[in-house]
Order: sequence, then C-alpha cells, then structure tokens
Amino acid sequence: MILCLACYEDRLASVFENSTEFKLFRVDDKKNIYPAGHVSLPSKDPTDRTSAIMACGVNLLVCGALCGGARRTLESSGVILAPWLRGEVSEVLDAYQGDRLDALSMPGCRNRMGQRGECTPPGPRCRGALAGMAAPEKKTDGGNMKIAISSEGPGLESKLDPRFGRATGFVLYDPQTKAHEYVSNEQNLSLPQGAGIQAAQHVAGTGAGVVITGHMGPKAYLALERGNVQIYLGGEGTVAKAIEDYEAGRLEKAQGPDKQGHW
Repeated sequence: MILCLACYEDRLASVFENSTEFKLFRVDDKKNIYPAGHVSLPSKDPTDRTSAIMACGVNLLVCGALCGGARRTLESSGVILAPWLRGEVSEVLDAYQGDRLDALSMPGCRNRMGQRGECTPPGPRCRGALAGMAAPEKKTDGGNMKIAISSEGPGLESKLDPRFGRATGFVLYDPQTKAHEYVSNEQNLSLPQGAGIQAAQHVAGTGAGVVITGHMGPKAYLALERGNVQIYLGGEGTVAKAIEDYEAGRLEKAQGPDKQGHW
C-alpha cells in the first residue's frame, strides 16, 4: 500500500491546505516502510491536492486538520484518512508501525472529522488501515474506463501530440458509448518544470484508466502508474488511429518511461 504524509518541511502540516509536499512511502505486508518519493505542492488549490493524491495511488493519507470538502472527495475515491494528527515524519512513521497514531492526535481531537467538522473516533475503515490492512485495489480494467489520448486538437481526427506533459490537451474517449470530449492542458505548457506530473494529475482527475501518448518522462510515468492508469507509448498519427490501434491490440503497454524529464 502507499502511505502519504501531508507535510510542511519535516513534520505534518497543521492544516492539509498548508502542506508544501506529500511524502510517499510504500508499506509491505509486514509493515516495513520504504521511501517512495515526494510531490511538491506549489498550488494551494484543494482540487490540485486531492488530484495529486489520487494520481499517486495513495491508500492512506495521514495529515493535520482536513476540511469536509477534501475529506469527502478523498473518501469517495477510496483513500483511507487519518487526519487531525501532528508530529515529525520519523515520529509519525514509528507511530504507524506501532499502531499508535492515536497518540499523535491534536489536542481535543481524535482521528476522524465528523460531517460538520466535529471530531469523532476513528471509523472501521480507518481502524483497519491503522492495523496495517491494505486498502482495496482500484479497478484497472481499461476496457471499462475512459481513454486519454494526448492531442494537438479537440477532435478524433486531430494529430496525436507526442509530448505527454506539454501536450496541447487530451481527448477523452469512452469505449462503451463511443463518445469523446476534450480537456485542455494549456495551464501546463509554460511550466519550467513539473509539467509531466501536473499533466498526470490532471488526467487522473478525469477518471481515465488508459493513457496513449508518444513519449513520457519518469515523474509522469510514476504518478500514473501509482494511480493504476495503464500507459501506452509510441502512439502516432491521429487520435482516431491511436484508439483503433489500442482496441485492435496493436499497442503494447509501456514498461517504463522513455524520456528523461521535460516531457
């Protein structure tokens, strides 16, 4: 499972919206903890933050104070929450391994926020996570999910954009209804760095389960992989051709990124 700490420097941020980075850790069946990277958070937009968590495939979020809107969004996506906690990163990890997260509760609070903002005892799903239970696996059957194709334009006959992070936008195609829509990626085109992971968070937030593009860097690849998004590289021609090749089984699932950043 993937454990995420919403941090300010080397401790939990007192408020989720004020965290400056998410520190990620992979936890095995024996509760051994291994560093799994981090996500910097230049934006305070709650939507960007929740999208980042979902894109990274987080199973359990440990954080400080958490507003009801972000809580409901994360819970509806299957993320288990342990909010209203405080402490340094090393202290939090030790408490998690020893099933003692309750000891880090903020004054007057427990581990879960009620519907109207009041503090209540941890619910059964939260208690399961604190005992080391893995969260349910997210559905990864791409055939029943939208397909996101990096595109230079909004239509099926638009040319596939070979650059994932700095693609003009993404055509979202539903293989069941055959309907499609377009999502612009304009906000990431001028970023000096981090365009790939921002685009990955953007795509994951649409609910896409498959991505088809030309090339991808390591950060975007890791973010999508942790979000259980299937990745197909080397697409070319039009968006329609990429969809046709995918549905005909002519595309091979990527085994890793094929570029070193800035894609």
